[in-house]
Amino acid sequence: FDDFDDFGEESSSLGFQTIFNGFVEIENFINTYPNQDETDFGSINKKNEIRTKFSIQLGTDRIYFKCVPNFYGLPAFGSNDYPDYVYSDSDFSVARNGRISGKYYEASINECYFNLGFESIRLRIGNQIYGWGTSDIYNPTSYINPSDTRELFYKDSDEGGLGVPSVSAMIFISDFSLELVYVPFHIASISPVPGNYWRYHYNIKFIELVGNEDTELPVAVKNMGYGGRLSSTFSGIDISLSCYHGPDTSPLLRPMEVDWDPTPDVVVQQEYYSSTNIGIDFSFSLSDFEFHGEASYSPDKYGVVDEHIDLDSPVLEDPYRIRTSHYYSYSAGLNYTSGKLIFTLEWMQSNYIDGELMAPFYSDLIGSSISYDFFGEHLNISVLGVYHIKNHGYIISPAVNYKFDSGLSFKLSYGYIGAEESEEPNMFTLYEKKKIFILGVRYVF
Repeated sequence: FDDFDDFGEESSSLGFQTIFNGFVEIENFINTYPNQDETDFGSINKKNEIRTKFSIQLGTDRIYFKCVPNFYGLPAFGSNDYPDYVYSDSDFSVARNGRISGKYYEASINECYFNLGFESIRLRIGNQIYGWGTSDIYNPTSYINPSDTRELFYKDSDEGGLGVPSVSAMIFISDFSLELVYVPFHIASISPVPGNYWRYHYNIKFIELVGNEDTELPVAVKNMGYGGRLSSTFSGIDISLSCYHGPDTSPLLRPMEVDWDPTPDVVVQQEYYSSTNIGIDFSFSLSDFEFHGEASYSPDKYGVVDEHIDLDSPVLEDPYRIRTSHYYSYSAGLNYTSGKLIFTLEWMQSNYIDGELMAPFYSDLIGSSISYDFFGEHLNISVLGVYHIKNHGYIISPAVNYKFDSGLSFKLSYGYIGAEESEEPNMFTLYEKKKIFILGVRYVF
């Protein structure tokens, strides 16, 4: 009944138990974009962050309370030493899932729930992360948890998904398991605020993003989310069927107007809509290979009509139109493991059936990674690459990580984003100038 594996430590005691562990980390982003003032350290050092994560579990194996808080802070509290990196555009804000944000600090509790387990059913209530899907890079059947997109792929794997206040039930029937989920109100994804280093940039113009948490849908019956996932194993193949109706995890970026002061910037508003989704995912192993895939379909997905304005002299008489369309998304890939070598290859695509709608933000991507452990798994060297087939954008990110037996570890990685000019903004054109070194020191306790 317990998926407590954040730090690889779990008690099997049948009585009351207290599990507490976590880590503290210092992480820096060093900008290497060539057209910058190399004498201004504040313009080169884009993030100097201290992060502390705790994992706390109190109770028995079946009845317990679990909370995983994260605390973030910038050493230059209240100063302008790092003006390009802020968590929020307000001094203090509280999101519906309990996340507290200011310009130079943030506290999030993406997992904080009460667990009650019986012989054939498990109930949970509180902030939860749902690991639906089998793919490693992009999950079309992950309908519930919105994302933190403020650093694109540079967020750690445990930071990308946002917890949603919800009630869930896992029911075990023979060889099947059925997970039911109810989300009473909408939680918006997190996007970079205007003026932030991670703001969206397109060619010589900026896309000004209006609204963030303010775009959350009102608390109402029509904006609730509910769904289920039925899972089992047949002839060595793990397979799941899922469905969900509720607010989409990613917003539409809807052009609203053109701001001519001081440059012609396209003002884009984030808007959320609800949709119905059905999906399937699978995984199976064959020798040293693990194959996986998933696909989803929506009959009523909202999209933005591509009005094709002239970017040289943009004029918007009215906001771009929106309408529904049939929509599909799928991903497929494999993992190869040989000793200390792990290789991953994955392909994903999303599309609206209505050809007049703007293409989805994440689509036509090939992702691959390779990693190898040396010196008894103390040293890990890896390379991650993502390539956009249609727009020929790409990310290459090599990394080195060394772990000591004491719990101390060091990491050094580089992220290079390249993009060709395209008629439509995509994940690579919007972040093309973000070329950074990432330096990190972590101590696990």
